[in-house]
Amino acid sequence: MGHAGRRGAGLSESVRGAVRKERLLVVKSPLAPCSENCAPECDSPLQNQENHNWLWILYLFCLIFVLEELQARGRSRVDAEIGTLKKEIEELRAKYAPCEKQIAQCQKQLEEIQAQGRAGEDAKKGTLKKEIEELRAKYAPCEKQIAQCQKQLEEIQAQGRAGEDAEKEELRAKYEELQARGRSRVDAEIGTLKKEIEELRAKSVILEKENEELRAKSGTLKNEIELLRVQRHKVDVTLDADTAHPRLQVSEDGKSVTDTGVIRKVPDKDERFDSHTFLLAKEGYRSGRHYWEVDVGKKRNWNLGVAQETVRRKETVALSPKNGFWVIGLADGQEYWALSDPWTRLMVSGRPQKIGIFLDISSKKLSFFSVHQKKLLYTFTSVNHHSRNVKLFPFFSTGSAATSSDTEPLRIAGGFDDDK
Repeated sequence: MGHAGRRGAGLSESVRGAVRKERLLVVKSPLAPCSENCAPECDSPLQNQENHNWLWILYLFCLIFVLEELQARGRSRVDAEIGTLKKEIEELRAKYAPCEKQIAQCQKQLEEIQAQGRAGEDAKKGTLKKEIEELRAKYAPCEKQIAQCQKQLEEIQAQGRAGEDAEKEELRAKYEELQARGRSRVDAEIGTLKKEIEELRAKSVILEKENEELRAKSGTLKNEIELLRVQRHKVDVTLDADTAHPRLQVSEDGKSVTDTGVIRKVPDKDERFDSHTFLLAKEGYRSGRHYWEVDVGKKRNWNLGVAQETVRRKETVALSPKNGFWVIGLADGQEYWALSDPWTRLMVSGRPQKIGIFLDISSKKLSFFSVHQKKLLYTFTSVNHHSRNVKLFPFFSTGSAATSSDTEPLRIAGGFDDDK
Protein backbone atom coordinates (compact mmCIF):
# COMPACT_ATOMS: atom_id res chain seq x y z
CA MET A 1 0.00 0.00 0.00
CA GLY A 2 1.27 3.53 -0.78
CA HIS A 3 2.03 6.37 1.55
CA ALA A 4 -1.49 7.77 1.20
CA GLY A 5 -2.92 4.33 2.06
CA ARG A 6 -0.76 4.01 5.18
CA ARG A 7 -1.69 7.52 6.24
CA GLY A 8 -5.36 6.71 5.67
CA ALA A 9 -5.05 3.50 7.67
CA GLY A 10 -3.45 5.38 10.58
CA LEU A 11 -6.14 7.98 10.47
CA SER A 12 -8.87 5.34 10.38
CA GLU A 13 -7.35 3.65 13.46
CA SER A 14 -7.42 6.94 15.38
CA VAL A 15 -10.99 7.51 14.34
CA ARG A 16 -11.99 4.01 15.40
CA GLY A 17 -10.37 4.64 18.79
CA ALA A 18 -12.34 7.81 19.15
CA VAL A 19 -15.51 5.99 18.18
CA ARG A 20 -14.89 3.29 20.78
CA LYS A 21 -14.36 5.94 23.44
CA GLU A 22 -17.59 7.66 22.45
CA ARG A 23 -19.44 4.33 22.68
CA LEU A 24 -18.14 3.86 26.24
CA LEU A 25 -19.24 7.33 27.07
CA VAL A 26 -22.66 6.63 25.67
CA VAL A 27 -22.96 3.52 27.89
CA LYS A 28 -21.60 5.18 31.03
CA SER A 29 -22.97 8.67 30.50
CA PRO A 30 -26.07 9.82 32.36
CA LEU A 31 -26.94 11.49 29.15
CA ALA A 32 -28.00 8.16 27.65
CA PRO A 33 -31.65 7.72 26.61
CA CYS A 34 -33.92 8.21 29.58
CA SER A 35 -35.77 4.89 29.43
CA GLU A 36 -36.62 1.93 27.21
CA ASN A 37 -39.88 3.59 26.32
CA CYS A 38 -38.14 6.70 25.08
CA ALA A 39 -39.33 7.78 21.69
CA PRO A 40 -37.08 7.00 18.69
CA GLU A 41 -36.97 10.71 17.97
CA CYS A 42 -34.89 11.18 21.12
CA ASP A 43 -32.14 13.52 20.09
CA SER A 44 -29.02 12.31 21.95
CA PRO A 45 -26.05 14.49 20.95
CA LEU A 46 -23.52 11.72 21.52
CA GLN A 47 -25.50 9.27 19.43
CA ASN A 48 -25.74 11.75 16.60
CA GLN A 49 -22.04 12.47 16.95
CA GLU A 50 -21.25 8.78 16.57
CA ASN A 51 -23.40 8.50 13.44
CA HIS A 52 -21.63 11.43 11.86
CA ASN A 53 -18.23 9.97 12.71
CA TRP A 54 -19.10 6.71 10.98
CA LEU A 55 -20.34 8.63 7.96
CA TRP A 56 -17.09 10.58 7.81
CA ILE A 57 -15.07 7.35 8.14
CA LEU A 58 -17.08 5.77 5.28
CA TYR A 59 -16.39 8.72 3.02
CA LEU A 60 -12.74 8.76 3.99
CA PHE A 61 -12.24 5.05 3.19
CA CYS A 62 -14.06 5.42 -0.16
CA LEU A 63 -11.83 8.35 -1.02
CA ILE A 64 -8.63 6.49 -0.05
CA PHE A 65 -9.69 3.44 -2.13
CA VAL A 66 -10.31 5.58 -5.20
CA LEU A 67 -7.00 7.40 -4.72
CA GLU A 68 -5.08 4.12 -4.55
CA GLU A 69 -6.74 2.78 -7.69
CA LEU A 70 -5.99 5.94 -9.68
CA GLN A 71 -2.41 5.99 -8.41
CA ALA A 72 -1.89 2.36 -9.62
CA ARG A 73 -3.04 3.23 -13.17
CA GLY A 74 -0.35 5.86 -13.50
CA ARG A 75 -2.07 8.08 -16.01
CA SER A 76 -0.57 11.52 -16.18
CA ARG A 77 -3.88 13.33 -16.54
CA VAL A 78 -5.51 11.41 -13.71
CA ASP A 79 -2.40 11.90 -11.55
CA ALA A 80 -2.71 15.64 -11.95
CA GLU A 81 -6.37 15.54 -10.89
CA ILE A 82 -5.56 13.18 -8.02
CA GLY A 83 -2.78 15.50 -6.88
CA THR A 84 -5.30 18.35 -6.69
CA LEU A 85 -7.79 16.17 -4.84
CA LYS A 86 -5.10 14.97 -2.42
CA LYS A 87 -4.24 18.56 -1.68
CA GLU A 88 -7.90 19.32 -0.98
CA ILE A 89 -8.17 16.25 1.26
CA GLU A 90 -5.03 17.29 3.17
CA GLU A 91 -6.59 20.70 3.66
CA LEU A 92 -9.78 19.04 4.92
CA ARG A 93 -7.79 16.90 7.30
CA ALA A 94 -5.92 19.96 8.53
CA LYS A 95 -9.25 21.69 9.08
CA TYR A 96 -10.66 18.64 10.84
CA ALA A 97 -7.70 18.12 13.19
CA PRO A 98 -8.80 20.96 15.58
CA CYS A 99 -12.27 19.42 15.55
CA GLU A 100 -10.93 16.11 16.76
CA LYS A 101 -8.93 17.89 19.47
CA GLN A 102 -12.01 19.79 20.57
CA ILE A 103 -14.09 16.60 20.61
CA ALA A 104 -11.47 14.93 22.79
CA GLN A 105 -11.60 17.93 25.16
CA CYS A 106 -15.35 17.71 25.23
CA GLN A 107 -15.22 14.06 26.07
CA LYS A 108 -12.73 14.79 28.84
CA GLN A 109 -15.00 17.49 30.20
CA LEU A 110 -17.93 15.08 30.06
CA GLU A 111 -15.94 12.59 32.09
CA GLU A 112 -15.11 15.29 34.61
CA ILE A 113 -18.79 16.23 34.80
CA GLN A 114 -19.75 12.60 35.44
CA ALA A 115 -17.19 12.40 38.20
CA GLN A 116 -18.34 15.65 39.86
CA GLY A 117 -21.99 14.65 39.69
CA ARG A 118 -24.88 16.23 38.08
CA ALA A 119 -24.15 19.67 39.41
CA GLY A 120 -24.06 22.09 36.60
CA GLU A 121 -24.56 19.21 34.21
CA ASP A 122 -27.30 20.88 32.28
CA ALA A 123 -25.24 24.01 31.81
CA LYS A 124 -22.24 22.02 30.72
CA LYS A 125 -24.45 19.92 28.44
CA GLY A 126 -25.83 22.99 26.81
CA THR A 127 -22.35 24.29 26.26
CA LEU A 128 -21.17 20.99 24.87
CA LYS A 129 -24.23 20.72 22.60
CA LYS A 130 -23.54 24.16 21.33
CA GLU A 131 -19.93 23.30 20.65
CA ILE A 132 -20.93 20.05 18.91
CA GLU A 133 -23.44 21.89 16.75
CA GLU A 134 -20.75 24.36 15.82
CA LEU A 135 -18.48 21.48 14.94
CA ARG A 136 -21.23 19.93 12.77
CA ALA A 137 -21.76 23.24 11.06
CA LYS A 138 -18.05 23.46 10.39
CA TYR A 139 -17.92 19.86 9.12
CA ALA A 140 -20.94 20.12 6.77
CA PRO A 141 -18.96 21.93 4.03
CA CYS A 142 -16.24 19.25 4.34
CA GLU A 143 -18.79 16.53 3.68
CA LYS A 144 -20.07 18.43 0.68
CA GLN A 145 -16.55 18.90 -0.67
CA ILE A 146 -15.79 15.19 -0.17
CA ALA A 147 -18.91 14.26 -2.14
CA GLN A 148 -17.90 16.63 -4.91
CA CYS A 149 -14.40 15.16 -4.95
CA GLN A 150 -15.76 11.63 -5.17
CA LYS A 151 -18.04 12.62 -8.03
CA GLN A 152 -15.11 14.26 -9.83
CA LEU A 153 -13.04 11.14 -9.32
CA GLU A 154 -15.75 8.97 -10.85
CA GLU A 155 -16.07 11.33 -13.82
CA ILE A 156 -12.29 11.33 -14.32
CA GLN A 157 -12.20 7.53 -14.23
CA ALA A 158 -15.04 7.29 -16.75
CA GLN A 159 -13.39 9.85 -19.04
CA GLY A 160 -10.04 8.08 -18.77
CA ARG A 161 -11.49 4.72 -19.76
CA ALA A 162 -13.50 6.23 -22.61
CA GLY A 163 -10.50 8.20 -23.86
CA GLU A 164 -8.23 5.15 -23.64
CA ASP A 165 -10.69 2.99 -25.60
CA ALA A 166 -11.10 5.70 -28.23
CA GLU A 167 -7.32 6.08 -28.58
CA LYS A 168 -6.90 2.30 -28.91
CA GLU A 169 -9.55 2.12 -31.62
CA GLU A 170 -8.01 5.07 -33.44
CA LEU A 171 -4.55 3.52 -33.28
CA ARG A 172 -5.86 0.14 -34.46
CA ALA A 173 -7.66 1.79 -37.38
CA LYS A 174 -4.50 3.72 -38.35
CA TYR A 175 -2.38 0.57 -38.08
CA GLU A 176 -4.76 -1.43 -40.28
CA GLU A 177 -4.89 1.43 -42.79
CA LEU A 178 -1.09 1.60 -42.92
CA GLN A 179 -0.88 -2.16 -43.34
CA ALA A 180 -3.36 -2.08 -46.22
CA ARG A 181 -1.49 0.81 -47.87
CA GLY A 182 1.84 -0.95 -47.37
CA ARG A 183 0.59 -4.21 -48.88
CA SER A 184 -0.99 -2.50 -51.86
CA ARG A 185 2.11 -0.38 -52.41
CA VAL A 186 4.45 -3.38 -52.09
CA ASP A 187 2.25 -5.42 -54.46
CA ALA A 188 2.27 -2.58 -56.97
CA GLU A 189 6.05 -2.20 -56.73
CA ILE A 190 6.54 -5.97 -57.07
CA GLY A 191 4.32 -5.99 -60.15
CA THR A 192 6.28 -3.09 -61.62
CA LEU A 193 9.58 -4.82 -60.87
CA LYS A 194 8.37 -8.08 -62.43
CA LYS A 195 7.31 -6.20 -65.53
CA GLU A 196 10.66 -4.41 -65.70
CA ILE A 197 12.50 -7.73 -65.21
CA GLU A 198 10.53 -9.31 -68.06
CA GLU A 199 11.28 -6.32 -70.26
CA LEU A 200 14.96 -6.52 -69.33
CA ARG A 201 14.98 -10.23 -70.10
CA ALA A 202 13.42 -9.60 -73.48
CA LYS A 203 15.91 -6.81 -74.13
CA SER A 204 18.71 -9.08 -72.95
CA VAL A 205 17.66 -11.77 -75.44
CA ILE A 206 17.52 -9.17 -78.20
CA LEU A 207 20.89 -7.76 -77.18
CA GLU A 208 22.38 -11.25 -77.06
CA LYS A 209 21.14 -11.94 -80.56
CA GLU A 210 22.50 -8.59 -81.70
CA ASN A 211 25.81 -9.38 -80.00
CA GLU A 212 25.93 -12.72 -81.79
CA GLU A 213 25.25 -10.98 -85.05
CA LEU A 214 27.88 -8.37 -84.27
CA ARG A 215 30.38 -11.06 -83.33
CA ALA A 216 29.61 -12.87 -86.55
CA LYS A 217 29.95 -9.64 -88.50
CA SER A 218 33.11 -8.83 -86.58
CA GLY A 219 34.53 -12.24 -87.45
CA THR A 220 33.54 -11.76 -91.06
CA LEU A 221 35.14 -8.31 -91.13
CA LYS A 222 38.30 -9.68 -89.54
CA ASN A 223 38.42 -12.43 -92.14
CA GLU A 224 37.78 -9.94 -94.93
CA ILE A 225 40.50 -7.67 -93.60
CA GLU A 226 42.88 -10.59 -93.25
CA LEU A 227 42.06 -11.79 -96.77
CA LEU A 228 42.57 -8.30 -98.19
CA ARG A 229 45.85 -8.07 -96.29
CA VAL A 230 47.22 -11.32 -97.71
CA GLN A 231 45.91 -10.66 -101.22
CA ARG A 232 48.40 -7.83 -101.47
CA HIS A 233 51.08 -10.55 -101.72
CA LYS A 234 49.56 -12.27 -104.74
CA VAL A 235 52.03 -13.92 -107.09
CA ASP A 236 51.71 -15.37 -110.59
CA VAL A 237 51.74 -19.18 -110.37
CA THR A 238 52.32 -21.45 -113.38
CA LEU A 239 51.95 -25.24 -113.25
CA ASP A 240 55.06 -27.32 -114.08
CA ALA A 241 54.06 -30.07 -116.58
CA ASP A 242 57.39 -31.83 -116.04
CA THR A 243 56.36 -32.67 -112.45
CA ALA A 244 52.82 -33.87 -113.33
CA HIS A 245 51.78 -37.53 -113.01
CA PRO A 246 51.22 -39.18 -116.44
CA ARG A 247 47.42 -39.12 -115.91
CA LEU A 248 47.47 -35.32 -115.51
CA GLN A 249 47.34 -32.98 -118.46
CA VAL A 250 48.49 -29.37 -117.97
CA SER A 251 47.09 -26.66 -120.24
CA GLU A 252 49.40 -24.87 -122.65
CA ASP A 253 49.35 -21.67 -120.56
CA GLY A 254 50.14 -23.69 -117.42
CA LYS A 255 47.08 -22.35 -115.57
CA SER A 256 44.95 -25.52 -115.27
CA VAL A 257 45.32 -29.29 -114.90
CA THR A 258 42.89 -32.11 -115.71
CA ASP A 259 42.87 -35.79 -114.66
CA THR A 260 42.49 -37.71 -117.94
CA GLY A 261 42.04 -41.06 -116.23
CA VAL A 262 44.66 -42.75 -118.52
CA ILE A 263 48.40 -43.06 -118.30
CA ARG A 264 49.84 -40.90 -121.08
CA LYS A 265 53.24 -41.26 -122.71
CA VAL A 266 55.36 -38.48 -121.25
CA PRO A 267 59.14 -38.03 -120.92
CA ASP A 268 60.61 -39.86 -117.95
CA LYS A 269 62.09 -37.14 -115.78
CA ASP A 270 63.48 -37.18 -112.24
CA GLU A 271 61.15 -34.41 -111.06
CA ARG A 272 57.94 -36.21 -112.22
CA PHE A 273 55.59 -37.87 -109.69
CA ASP A 274 54.85 -41.40 -110.94
CA SER A 275 52.95 -42.95 -107.98
CA HIS A 276 50.37 -40.22 -107.17
CA THR A 277 48.42 -37.69 -109.21
CA PHE A 278 50.56 -34.79 -107.92
CA LEU A 279 52.25 -31.82 -109.57
CA LEU A 280 54.06 -28.65 -108.52
CA ALA A 281 54.34 -25.09 -109.76
CA LYS A 282 57.36 -23.86 -111.64
CA GLU A 283 58.15 -21.17 -109.07
CA GLY A 284 59.58 -22.05 -105.66
CA TYR A 285 60.20 -19.79 -102.62
CA ARG A 286 62.84 -19.66 -99.90
CA SER A 287 61.66 -16.39 -98.26
CA GLY A 288 58.98 -13.74 -98.37
CA ARG A 289 55.20 -13.77 -98.45
CA HIS A 290 53.25 -15.28 -101.33
CA TYR A 291 49.53 -15.60 -102.07
CA TRP A 292 47.69 -17.42 -104.88
CA GLU A 293 44.19 -18.68 -105.55
CA VAL A 294 42.96 -21.94 -107.04
CA ASP A 295 39.54 -22.42 -108.58
CA VAL A 296 38.36 -25.92 -107.53
CA GLY A 297 34.86 -25.45 -108.99
CA LYS A 298 32.65 -28.48 -108.33
CA LYS A 299 35.52 -30.93 -108.24
CA ARG A 300 34.87 -33.73 -105.69
CA ASN A 301 38.49 -34.58 -104.89
CA TRP A 302 41.47 -32.26 -104.59
CA ASN A 303 44.49 -31.41 -102.42
CA LEU A 304 46.24 -28.03 -102.30
CA GLY A 305 49.14 -26.53 -100.36
CA VAL A 306 52.95 -26.47 -100.56
CA ALA A 307 55.66 -29.12 -100.79
CA GLN A 308 59.40 -29.08 -100.25
CA GLU A 309 61.61 -29.31 -103.30
CA THR A 310 63.19 -32.46 -101.81
CA VAL A 311 60.03 -34.59 -101.46
CA ARG A 312 60.15 -38.18 -102.83
CA ARG A 313 58.61 -38.47 -106.32
CA LYS A 314 59.27 -42.01 -107.55
CA GLU A 315 57.63 -44.03 -104.79
CA THR A 316 54.53 -44.09 -102.65
CA VAL A 317 54.45 -41.25 -100.11
CA ALA A 318 51.88 -40.02 -97.61
CA LEU A 319 50.83 -36.38 -97.59
CA SER A 320 51.96 -35.07 -94.17
CA PRO A 321 54.28 -32.37 -92.76
CA LYS A 322 56.91 -34.94 -91.71
CA ASN A 323 57.19 -35.95 -95.40
CA GLY A 324 57.46 -32.33 -96.55
CA PHE A 325 53.80 -31.67 -97.49
CA TRP A 326 51.49 -29.05 -95.89
CA VAL A 327 48.15 -29.67 -97.53
CA ILE A 328 44.35 -29.49 -97.08
CA GLY A 329 41.85 -31.35 -99.27
CA LEU A 330 38.32 -32.50 -100.08
CA ALA A 331 37.53 -36.21 -100.14
CA ASP A 332 34.68 -37.55 -102.25
CA GLY A 333 32.88 -34.20 -102.22
CA GLN A 334 31.94 -34.57 -98.51
CA GLU A 335 34.74 -34.11 -95.99
CA TYR A 336 37.35 -31.38 -95.73
CA TRP A 337 40.61 -32.29 -94.00
CA ALA A 338 43.84 -30.66 -92.97
CA LEU A 339 46.46 -33.37 -93.58
CA SER A 340 48.35 -32.60 -90.38
CA ASP A 341 49.81 -35.12 -87.89
CA PRO A 342 47.22 -36.41 -87.14
CA TRP A 343 44.66 -35.23 -89.69
CA THR A 344 42.27 -32.45 -88.64
CA ARG A 345 38.63 -32.44 -89.68
CA LEU A 346 37.62 -29.03 -91.01
CA MET A 347 34.14 -27.62 -90.36
CA VAL A 348 33.27 -25.88 -93.62
CA SER A 349 29.86 -24.36 -94.38
CA GLY A 350 28.73 -24.63 -97.96
CA ARG A 351 31.12 -25.75 -100.64
CA PRO A 352 33.98 -23.35 -101.40
CA GLN A 353 34.76 -23.05 -105.12
CA LYS A 354 37.87 -20.89 -104.80
CA ILE A 355 40.65 -21.49 -102.28
CA GLY A 356 43.15 -18.78 -101.35
CA ILE A 357 46.59 -19.91 -100.13
CA PHE A 358 48.98 -17.61 -98.24
CA LEU A 359 52.57 -18.64 -97.49
CA ASP A 360 54.53 -16.56 -94.93
CA ILE A 361 57.96 -18.17 -94.83
CA SER A 362 59.40 -15.79 -92.20
CA SER A 363 56.68 -16.73 -89.68
CA LYS A 364 56.56 -20.37 -90.89
CA LYS A 365 52.80 -20.18 -91.52
CA LEU A 366 50.60 -21.47 -94.33
CA SER A 367 46.92 -20.31 -94.32
CA PHE A 368 43.94 -21.41 -96.42
CA PHE A 369 40.90 -19.22 -97.13
CA SER A 370 37.46 -19.76 -98.65
CA VAL A 371 37.60 -16.77 -100.97
CA HIS A 372 33.90 -16.28 -101.67
CA GLN A 373 33.04 -16.73 -97.96
CA LYS A 374 36.01 -14.59 -96.90
CA LYS A 375 36.68 -17.12 -94.17
CA LEU A 376 39.87 -18.66 -92.80
CA LEU A 377 39.75 -22.45 -93.12
CA TYR A 378 43.00 -23.56 -91.52
CA THR A 379 46.59 -22.49 -90.71
CA PHE A 380 49.74 -24.58 -90.41
CA THR A 381 52.14 -22.93 -87.95
CA SER A 382 55.45 -24.82 -88.40
CA VAL A 383 56.04 -24.90 -92.12
CA ASN A 384 59.54 -25.94 -93.23
CA HIS A 385 60.67 -25.66 -89.61
CA HIS A 386 63.76 -27.89 -89.90
CA SER A 387 64.76 -27.02 -93.49
CA ARG A 388 65.05 -23.27 -93.82
CA ASN A 389 67.07 -23.26 -97.03
CA VAL A 390 64.83 -25.74 -98.86
CA LYS A 391 62.52 -24.23 -101.44
CA LEU A 392 58.77 -24.52 -101.02
CA PHE A 393 56.63 -25.00 -104.17
CA PRO A 394 52.87 -24.59 -104.61
CA PHE A 395 51.39 -28.11 -104.58
CA PHE A 396 48.35 -29.51 -106.45
CA SER A 397 46.60 -32.88 -106.60
CA THR A 398 43.43 -34.10 -108.30
CA GLY A 399 42.87 -36.74 -105.61
CA SER A 400 43.85 -40.36 -105.16
CA ALA A 401 44.95 -42.28 -108.26
CA ALA A 402 42.82 -45.19 -107.03
CA THR A 403 39.59 -43.25 -107.47
CA SER A 404 37.79 -42.80 -110.72
CA SER A 405 38.93 -39.81 -112.74
CA ASP A 406 37.21 -36.45 -112.27
CA THR A 407 37.42 -34.42 -115.45
CA GLU A 408 36.68 -31.13 -113.62
CA PRO A 409 39.98 -29.18 -113.87
CA LEU A 410 41.89 -27.28 -111.20
CA ARG A 411 42.59 -23.70 -112.35
CA ILE A 412 44.96 -21.04 -111.16
CA ALA A 413 42.73 -17.98 -110.56
CA GLY A 414 43.95 -14.86 -112.23
CA GLY A 415 41.79 -12.12 -110.67
CA PHE A 416 40.28 -11.26 -107.27
CA ASP A 417 36.61 -11.42 -108.23
CA ASP A 418 34.61 -13.59 -105.82
CA ASP A 419 32.54 -16.57 -106.89
CA LYS A 420 28.85 -15.93 -107.13
